[in-house]
Amino acid sequence: MPSRVPSAALAGLAPGQAIHFGHSFLVVNIAGLRFALDPATETGYLAAPFSNLTATAATPLRSYQPLVDPAGLLPSAEALAEHVDVVLYSHLHADHFNAALLARMLRAQPGLQALWPAGAPQLLRPPRRPLAGWGQSAAAALNRLPWADNVPAGLQEYLASAPLELPAGRTHEVDDGWVRILRARPLVGVRAFAVRHPRPLLWVRTPWEAAVPPVLGYEIFYEEGETLRSVLLVGESSTDPEVLYQIWASRERLVSVFAPADQMPGLPGVSWLYDSYFHASPRLLALAEKLVGPRTSLHGLHHGLWLYTLTEGDLERERRRLAWPRAARGPAAGLPEALRASRAARELSWQAVGRFQALLARLRQAGLEAGGHVTFTAMGQAFALGG
Repeated sequence: MPSRVPSAALAGLAPGQAIHFGHSFLVVNIAGLRFALDPATETGYLAAPFSNLTATAATPLRSYQPLVDPAGLLPSAEALAEHVDVVLYSHLHADHFNAALLARMLRAQPGLQALWPAGAPQLLRPPRRPLAGWGQSAAAALNRLPWADNVPAGLQEYLASAPLELPAGRTHEVDDGWVRILRARPLVGVRAFAVRHPRPLLWVRTPWEAAVPPVLGYEIFYEEGETLRSVLLVGESSTDPEVLYQIWASRERLVSVFAPADQMPGLPGVSWLYDSYFHASPRLLALAEKLVGPRTSLHGLHHGLWLYTLTEGDLERERRRLAWPRAARGPAAGLPEALRASRAARELSWQAVGRFQALLARLRQAGLEAGGHVTFTAMGQAFALGG
């Protein structure tokens, strides 16, 4: 039986507060509207790819074991639905999306709305074709291999399941640049923007998929008196110049930034590629510290439940990497242009690498002092937004 502790914390979540439940699972109250980002588990265990797209999500990954005892830290689907108005999904990888959890949330709360990337329904409702006898035997044999990590069993569950039907009009497909006003007075709205996250990780594209959904970040904008404020929610990305550009472009109104920080592989020469084109390292947070204003708080996501727990030491290493003792202290002249140039060359190429290095050099030359500061928070406990 799930503990009531998360339900009590959610019920008491005031405007301007958030709760991080681990990985990219976050609940935040913005001007009285409560948003959940990437709820993918209520037990602390993770459904295997493909299994996470079914109504049961019964096949677990072997490798993603909870780093902490999740008892009392995670809300049930029903408790979450009771205290959330809008669910946001960055993408449909198994560590960020669970169709069974979403279906239960929508059944429990008739007013709940869910936003997910354009093309998502096509992943949940393709024509099913169960594996033949030889296919089942091959999948079972593969599944016994440790590196297969229950993915063949997840695929079998997916192919044997009925297409998932969700309540009509309650889910909304979202794409890059999509904007919606959620409440007129006082104003609360949401804007989506595409971020970079290569598809091969935790996802195997199947032949019947008509579309590959984008991976999205969200800006929640709202009125505070006569002033427009905003919060950025990026559940997963690389150290993407698009994310840095979004932070810089909205810095005057930014209250908080939630951005991913993954643990980097230790192999020489691999970390920069992994950081730039797979998962963001804490360097993304160290860069964000220099791009935001002093009223902005920064919070790491994509950690704390399965992979690793972000520490001050992880962040300090990235701060040192960005330091340049001979940097010319001066205005941030040319920084917007460098951000736009790097943003325009985001695909893996020598041009993209060169422009991103030019962006880092411009940041160093500008000698920007840290405006915001990363805040470290305990899982399952409410904390305040803003600096």
